[in-house]
Amino acid sequence: MPLAVLADLVASGVPVDSAAAAVLGLAARARDADLVEFRRAVERDIALGAPPAAATTAAVTAAEVWVNAGARQQRPGPP
Repeated sequence: MPLAVLADLVASGVPVDSAAAAVLGLAARARDADLVEFRRAVERDIALGAPPAAATTAAVTAAEVWVNAGARQQRPGPP
């Protein structure tokens, strides 16, 4: 899934280095569904007029919140 998301981002106009850094940063701890949502967020922002690199940066920040929230929910005990 990470490779497909990377290819989609680059096809959407995201610079290769920005796309690769974003996907590599998320791939180790994100589920496939998180990566798909990340790709959708980037593509939505680009469609709304955001520059591709900026859309990627904003989506990475949001995705890190989703991934971290999911990890906290899966751990037993207090946060």
